[in-house]
Amino acid sequence: MWDTERAIHTGFRPAQHGFRFPNRFAWPAAGRGWGWALVLRGLRILRLKADALGLCGGMCLTALDCFFLARPIPADDRPPPPGSSLFRYLLRRQFDSYAGLRAPLRVLTWMWRRDRRLDRLTISEFLRLRQRLACGVPTPLVLIRSRGAADPTANHQVLAIGYSWEPLTRRATIVLYDPNYPLMEPTLSFVLAPDERLHDLRQSTGERLRGFFLGYYDHPKAPGLLSEAPR
Repeated sequence: MWDTERAIHTGFRPAQHGFRFPNRFAWPAAGRGWGWALVLRGLRILRLKADALGLCGGMCLTALDCFFLARPIPADDRPPPPGSSLFRYLLRRQFDSYAGLRAPLRVLTWMWRRDRRLDRLTISEFLRLRQRLACGVPTPLVLIRSRGAADPTANHQVLAIGYSWEPLTRRATIVLYDPNYPLMEPTLSFVLAPDERLHDLRQSTGERLRGFFLGYYDHPKAPGLLSEAPR
């Protein structure tokens, strides 16, 4: 499995299938609905500002919805304003990316893991990721950047859209759609050491990275709300 050179791409291209605007939104100070009320309460508990939040998970899942359903992604080049149909859909899919509390709780657990344990968990997730990408399935990834009691909003969600493996150097490179970098294809890479450690784990855009696990995406939802969004 580790002795053969591989280069796999699922066909998802950020310039074609990703959003043109970055993951930066103007958040309302208040809003209707239990979901936003819960978010605001959580921010107050954690002493965070709303602008610390993005919709990276919602953007990834929505892009996947459009990709799997062969629908064009909205052509907006600016983030949609709060209250718009596109914003509401992205927010809905953001909550879907949490899979209830499974994703947030897993993030918090991984933040407290020691580096050696996190390396082994990440290798296990990479093995699962290889299988999905080999089947042509773009796959959400949750990137763990924070440690311990640090700011949990520094962690991030992206889409893995391809990968390569170099057996001589034992380097894996995962191609990404990152909502923070529209129209680009940044990468995540690491060297797999014989002692099940990850060396030189990094993202090409420079952010700190400790590990990753596969995100949650069951099936595409018909993005009916997107039909109202300008194209």
